[in-house]
Amino acid sequence: MIISHHEKEYEEARLFKEGRRKLVGPFAQMADWVANEFGVPRPLLVRFEYPDGSLLLIPRLDIIFDLEETACGFDEHVSAEIYAGPDEEKQKVAVAEFVNILANYPPPREPSIIARFLGSRPAWPTIDDCHRLFALFSSFERPAREEANASISKQELEDLKQELRPLGVWTIYPIFDAVAFLFHTDAQAELAISNGGSQRCIDRYNEILFSKDRYGYFARRPVHVRIDSRETFERDYGGHWRNFWG
Repeated sequence: MIISHHEKEYEEARLFKEGRRKLVGPFAQMADWVANEFGVPRPLLVRFEYPDGSLLLIPRLDIIFDLEETACGFDEHVSAEIYAGPDEEKQKVAVAEFVNILANYPPPREPSIIARFLGSRPAWPTIDDCHRLFALFSSFERPAREEANASISKQELEDLKQELRPLGVWTIYPIFDAVAFLFHTDAQAELAISNGGSQRCIDRYNEILFSKDRYGYFARRPVHVRIDSRETFERDYGGHWRNFWG
């Protein structure tokens, strides 16, 4: 499962996204099964994560899609806004199928003593490795969007803020795959929304963001934008970004 663009799973998935590596053996077969069974695009990456004895106590099967909308189809929601967790039935059938696939594969060749010392694992797990295995579904798109947004430098943000200052912009605050434009006053924010000033802010931000978005995800699904004011930020959220985005 990929949570952040700082994780090793993200860099591994990047190799598959860019076509520099291809799935093999039971992982390729599992990716084909997921696509056929659920009627979704083939996962970019299927990987097996062994327990590490600390953060991960039981083995995990990661099924990583390209698009976030595909991964969301494997979640359950109480409502459109409330996430209830992964779809447990889909998790169970995925694990059962992966174990079934492994049963039809010969045991993988063990790495050399030196390779094992350096942390290498066999090309794929055995059935014995799958005790208490669980599956998680995620996407490459989500952390890639966050990576692109986070790669906009402080200097680029400062230059853009100075350019937009005549509109009343106080600050620009990107977070995850979103950005907030805060004007000095409520009145300035409302005026910018009505006269096209806020759209100018968004357009200029997108020009910078698109240059960072190496996979074109923001062209397909725009950055989430919040238009507000310093007055609201300080009055209603105590001047804390955590409260503002919470």
